[in-house]
Amino acid sequence: MCLAVLSFIADFYTVYQIVANAVIFDFWTSRWIIAILLAALLTVGGFAFLAIGGSSGSLDSALIIFAALYVICSLIVYLFWAFRVTVQQVTPQDFFGFFVLFGILIWAGAGIMYHKEKEALIFPAFGYAAGSLAFVVLLVNRYVGQEVPFEFWSFFEQMIVLIIGIVLFIGLFTKFEWALD
Repeated sequence: MCLAVLSFIADFYTVYQIVANAVIFDFWTSRWIIAILLAALLTVGGFAFLAIGGSSGSLDSALIIFAALYVICSLIVYLFWAFRVTVQQVTPQDFFGFFVLFGILIWAGAGIMYHKEKEALIFPAFGYAAGSLAFVVLLVNRYVGQEVPFEFWSFFEQMIVLIIGIVLFIGLFTKFEWALD
């Protein structure tokens, strides 16, 4: 269990370095790829150590704190991703980069919460519901209020981001019981 905590601490430090050194949105550079691979490997290692090790009250509390931080980071990335695809033109490489970064963060955070404190998944569910509603308001403002010309690829990207937020709201709200049975 201690190795799991150390792995998640190293993973969170890696994510911190990605943000602090402005690598977070510098998609597909060598620094970004190495940092994302390290974050993913440390996450997988943490889950492996978690599965191998036993359970302890204080370590479980630490893991819940890290899970909450990962979920908060994933919500921030989701909101920024939604804002970028609505306001600016996003290249397919950047879109996929957002998807990979977001996926690692939500997988780590929700995965730990699911295994350690399943009932806590309700809180990020409401975050994704509010984020998705704010995104819909941005879309209405874009297409109705500003009368921006319709572009298929841009609209397709926006719908993918919106569907991800809605699926996460439903999944986290129901604790993914429908998908894991």
